[in-house]
Amino acid sequence: MRLIDELLGRGPRPPSRRRPRRYEREYSLWTFVAPAVLLVCVVIMTSLVRDGLKGNATSTVTTRTATTTTTTTTTAKKPPKSRIYVVKNGDTLSAIAERVGVALEDLQRLNPKVTPQSLVPGQRLRLR
Repeated sequence: MRLIDELLGRGPRPPSRRRPRRYEREYSLWTFVAPAVLLVCVVIMTSLVRDGLKGNATSTVTTRTATTTTTTTTTAKKPPKSRIYVVKNGDTLSAIAERVGVALEDLQRLNPKVTPQSLVPGQRLRLR
């Protein structure tokens, strides 16, 4: 800008009376894009880990032969990891058995003193 003023014969500009702002900066596009990309990555990773922990992992096997194509999909069912289940409010024996992957008869056999009507939140049930 000074070069243009000199070529046009103008003198130097007087200093600006505007007081500089304390936190005045120029922001680039990446200042706003980078946190958004990070947030999207965190959401994707969280959903992948959550699906893996819930046991929703499926595997697909495709076999090709000369004339027939066979596709087999299997859902991995994991055995219960813990041996104890803590009853939550509103739980029933059948819902617990279905949730942890144990037969209702096995659950009743392992916990003979427990009846479906006597479930109390916080009560511990044996699973194996």
